[in-house]
Amino acid sequence: MKQIKRILLAALVALSAVFLTAPVTIAQDTGGDSQQSSESMTLSPATSQPKLVQGQATNGKVTVINNGKTTYDFIVYARPFSVRGESYETDFETVNKYTELYQWVKFPKANFRLAPDESIEVPYEIVTPDDARPGGHYAVIFAETQPPEDSTGQSVARKKRVGSLVYASAAGEVQEQGSSEGLLTKFWQKDSPLQANLLATNDGNTHYELTSDVVYKNIFGQSVHGAKQTKIIMPGTTRRVTSQWDNPPMFGIFKVEGTVSYLGKQDTLKTRYIVLLPMKVLIGMALILAALIVWIVRRKQVAKKKPLKQSRGK
Repeated sequence: MKQIKRILLAALVALSAVFLTAPVTIAQDTGGDSQQSSESMTLSPATSQPKLVQGQATNGKVTVINNGKTTYDFIVYARPFSVRGESYETDFETVNKYTELYQWVKFPKANFRLAPDESIEVPYEIVTPDDARPGGHYAVIFAETQPPEDSTGQSVARKKRVGSLVYASAAGEVQEQGSSEGLLTKFWQKDSPLQANLLATNDGNTHYELTSDVVYKNIFGQSVHGAKQTKIIMPGTTRRVTSQWDNPPMFGIFKVEGTVSYLGKQDTLKTRYIVLLPMKVLIGMALILAALIVWIVRRKQVAKKKPLKQSRGK
């Protein structure tokens, strides 16, 4: 019996080590330029969706806010905007038939100075060419700080920039076409966050908005987490839209369901199941099971020895 207790105690100690051991993170101050760390710039709106007409000008504006502690100079300019891959990695360099918009953006003034706790409205104009292709055109408007120079004429700090994405659509034969692929999940997920993905494809010539409303439920059918979000799907692309649950329980079985809405229709997503079982939980369960098996085997061995001793005593 004492040996069995020692086995169970060893299993519990090992299990505790699995669950309680965690990496130690030490926060460090890496220093850096004090002026740069006190600079802060915000640009709004984050996105805009103007309607363009060939041969006409469309007015817009962005607001730059200095919510830092330092006065700084900044410039504004436009660049092409496109995306790469299903993850929608941004690309501010490639010029193609969808990204010529940056060439149409005109600023009456491009250089500014902004003091702390102040803001400036920066107007701009989009002059759409007569032969502009109908459908989507995309650009980003950047506001970029201009760090001071030292006595040698070199900048003494890194530049910072923030951008406002412009999703424009020009008049004409605009084609809005798209599709979505149901929820894609891994049945066994080893750690958090839990993720459920859907793929949205745009086969038209302009962008559209897609809204996904995904719900995680426990084994009793109770809603335990919801993730509703709206994303823009650009023409000629497929976008992976991830509905994420950052802080689920340590382990469990969950049902994932929901709807997706786009282009005036709503689809019900096929239900998926996720088993959240981290490796440390799996190892802990294996240790407990091993200890239980040893305990059962030892009990049987002890039970067999007792009748033998009794018969010898007689």
